[in-house]
Amino acid sequence: MCILYNYTVGKKNILIYGSTGWLGRMTISYLKRHVDCKLTLVASRKKEFKVDGSIFESISPSEFVEIKEQSFDHYFNFAFLTQEKIKILGGKEYEKVTNSIISTESPFFENNKINNAFLSSSGAVYWQDTTKNNLYTSQKLEQEKRFIKNSLKGDTNYLVGRIFGIIGNNYDFSKNYAFTDFIHLGMNSQPITINSTKRVVRSYLYFENLLKFIIYGGKKNITFDAWDRNYDLIELAEIIGNIFNVEVIVKPEYLKSTILNEYISKRSSFDDYASFSITQEDIRLAIFNGNTLS
Repeated sequence: MCILYNYTVGKKNILIYGSTGWLGRMTISYLKRHVDCKLTLVASRKKEFKVDGSIFESISPSEFVEIKEQSFDHYFNFAFLTQEKIKILGGKEYEKVTNSIISTESPFFENNKINNAFLSSSGAVYWQDTTKNNLYTSQKLEQEKRFIKNSLKGDTNYLVGRIFGIIGNNYDFSKNYAFTDFIHLGMNSQPITINSTKRVVRSYLYFENLLKFIIYGGKKNITFDAWDRNYDLIELAEIIGNIFNVEVIVKPEYLKSTILNEYISKRSSFDDYASFSITQEDIRLAIFNGNTLS
């Protein structure tokens, strides 16, 4: 079945900026299964792409800024460059591109009525004034500031969610994340080996919990850390190992290490806003509910 952005008719009018990345695809997958809606999808260029076997089409940023006099129930902003792109593009080009991404949404706010808006931010914003501070940190903070300013100016209810680690479907094996690496090994009936010499702990979010909160939660005008629970790398490996019935091999150096590599929230968990958590069944559903990227 072919579903193009301007042909899908439904009750909710929703626009996703950054629709072809992992967060955008997970959102489309969820909306397709649970929400009757009309979707407008924006990406870095006009293209067709698949999510869960259905064909969607994105519009370009130049078409995005031309949208006028419409009313949107929800606006999701997932558009940005990962910090890995700093080395690839160089600092000046990275700043130029991310500034363009940040500024592109301003005409959309000015020329349309947006009832609810969500910006996906990052736990990396807490690196400001630390040795980890980089251009990604400062640009994400600038994006948050501009997004909130645009929302308040347009009388839009906004949410800014700072994300650390994600568990969700439509994952991409080309990305170097522990979650996807473990799944890839499990799917190929290979043992999951933890090679790190440092203990690794991450604050993980089950992404569908965030979408439920955005669409049904009723909260507005807050910036929050979007996470459900902390996982040591061993815990996550053992859960995925159990799902695929493969061995988990942990090197002794990892178990003995007193050095902690952590990327965790120092704030209260998502449970402060909604009664969400991550279960092994959630992880199983994230693995098998929805296709990987195509």
